[in-house]
Amino acid sequence: MLPNNIEALRNYFAQVSLIDSGVGRIQAALERFGFDENTVVIYTSDHEFSLEHNGVWGHGAAAFPTSAHRPSYHIPLIVLGGAVVENTVCDTMVSQIDLFPTLAALAAAQHARPRRPSNARDLGPALRGDVLEWGDVVFCEQEETRAIQTSDWLYPMRYHGAVSYPMGDALYALSDNPEEKVNLIENPE
Repeated sequence: MLPNNIEALRNYFAQVSLIDSGVGRIQAALERFGFDENTVVIYTSDHEFSLEHNGVWGHGAAAFPTSAHRPSYHIPLIVLGGAVVENTVCDTMVSQIDLFPTLAALAAAQHARPRRPSNARDLGPALRGDVLEWGDVVFCEQEETRAIQTSDWLYPMRYHGAVSYPMGDALYALSDNPEEKVNLIENPE
């Protein structure tokens, strides 16, 4: 997307409005046909959309290096589920890898376990309105960028592998620097 391109911005916001309207229409149809109490519906995305945050326009992968800033990857997650989901907002950081164990638990799938070790967690307690008992940390990987984010910190690391990129790692103290403008990686403190 080109910066400040009015046509592209209108298109983006029209698509967001279309999705918002569609969520309501799907939920209304489930209620109308009596499926709303035993159907789980999940709305999410693979990335957010940055509108010039830290110089990035569009998807974070469109930048070089790939943007690991929150406007690129702080994505929506809406879970609707009638009797199995409370009407609540959970501020705990979660990851899309958490969806598999969550859905398996909701479906009471006894043998639905990952074949390999996984950091995926069951979001069921949060969906029932309970407090999640885990640390706020998520991991992100896109192209040459790997990132770890907690409530207080964001650490994007550049993976160099066989190719060396002309960029370095970054460290942002989110509580003091919510706009992620001050890179502390060179600060010895």
